[in-house]
Amino acid sequence: MMSPTSPVKKLLKSALILIVAFMGLCAAGSEARAADNVLYSLTNITPFNIYTVNTSTGVATSVGNLSFASAGIARQPSTGLIYYYAINPVSGKYSVATWNPATGTNTTLSGTVNIYLPRIAFKADGTLYGMDSNNVLYTLNTTTGAIATTVGTVSGGGLGTGFGGDIAFSPTGVLYLAAGTNLYTVSGTSSTLVGATGLSTAMAGLAFATDGALYTCDTTGTNSLIYKLSTTTGAGTLVGSSGAALSDLANLPAFADLQITKTATSGFQYDQNSSKTATYGLSVKNNGPQSASGTITVSDTLPAGLTYVSGIGTGWSCSAAGSVVTCTNAGPVANGVTMSAVTLTVTVGSSAVPSVTNSASVFSTTFDQTANNNSSSITTNVMWVNLQKSVSPSGPQQPGTDLVYSVAFTNSGGAAARNILITDNIPANTDFKLNSESHTAPAGVTITVDYWDTRPPTPQWVSSPTTDGTAPAGYARNITITRWTFTGNLATSASGTLSFTARIR
Repeated sequence: MMSPTSPVKKLLKSALILIVAFMGLCAAGSEARAADNVLYSLTNITPFNIYTVNTSTGVATSVGNLSFASAGIARQPSTGLIYYYAINPVSGKYSVATWNPATGTNTTLSGTVNIYLPRIAFKADGTLYGMDSNNVLYTLNTTTGAIATTVGTVSGGGLGTGFGGDIAFSPTGVLYLAAGTNLYTVSGTSSTLVGATGLSTAMAGLAFATDGALYTCDTTGTNSLIYKLSTTTGAGTLVGSSGAALSDLANLPAFADLQITKTATSGFQYDQNSSKTATYGLSVKNNGPQSASGTITVSDTLPAGLTYVSGIGTGWSCSAAGSVVTCTNAGPVANGVTMSAVTLTVTVGSSAVPSVTNSASVFSTTFDQTANNNSSSITTNVMWVNLQKSVSPSGPQQPGTDLVYSVAFTNSGGAAARNILITDNIPANTDFKLNSESHTAPAGVTITVDYWDTRPPTPQWVSSPTTDGTAPAGYARNITITRWTFTGNLATSASGTLSFTARIR
């Protein structure tokens, strides 16, 4: 924004103020649109045009007119209305008005201020701030336009007085100040020099645009230049010529903080004899302050040991290309809304033992001002009871030979195993030897055994096997399965054995 003593300002002292109806921005709808990514500017030369600025080329396009000359505009987050404060006082009072981008109408507010405010900006929470040329910072009443509170005089970092310039809040809430050709940050009433912009003339406007970048316009006569500024060094990069004498910038960039949370929603277990599945839960929330539009994408690269089975969630479409799982939702997602969860099902392989770490990320086409919650990782212990079966004697044997079948079990996983159930079929063409079952259990584990008895009329599990008389004495042909049930937790690395004897027929 230009100072009251600028050449353009002097031209306005006798200018006729025109109120021109807006004729071309939007034909439908009576409400302004919030967060529509349009960068606005204005000129304080009659007829007080308001412009949109192309952030790729810098070219300004007239879209309407304001009611009076202004060098300070700001866009309200909740409505998209553009607030502007007068350059010229009437009886020592400066008027305040709004312009509606959807209808092109100007509305003068009931209040006034008794100071010139060349710098105004909305914070994302809807608070309107203003700063005068002596660097006094105020909050402003958005209903009347009047001063609400005096924050205090900003100083520090070599900040001088008497400048126009502008203020702008970043998507993360940092207040930036353009004064002369220097860029500052403001915290409370303390200013810190970010750096010199390198511009040859003073800055007039300051605004963050769609991509989260900071833009400024300078005071180069009737053809203001548009620059992109580094928020780290302050250095300016020329975008292009606006083709107009601009005195401020204002924008309401769409930015939304998407947060993803990943949970393991089932136990993870590996089994070398059968495929086991496990599930993750993926939850996405928009922390705002605005809606996240466009496609919402969740990406999950599965680590070694996990293989994609499916991804399911209301409104989500999931697929996998190799280990990369992609889930998309058409959006939008409003501020404060938690989207429907995605349930991701995977198979668990040996490479996941003893634990597996998996990460998922979320992003959208809307600028995200908080990157550190766009990814979520979880490390999950994988249970694996390693079973090794052997028989003695081994190799070819004659009928009538007793074979001792043994199962050595070891918890080779990353967590204590529980609810263990192991079954072993009695081999075909053998007869189970009664009272031959034996087992050893580590500390903290109790093992009970029962047997599948096929004897009609009701096959059933029994704890004490008996013969139906079809096998030689001491053997039972009607016993076909041995089952061991573990009570207690099998600690990591804990081991034991299970065995039974069967006779070759």
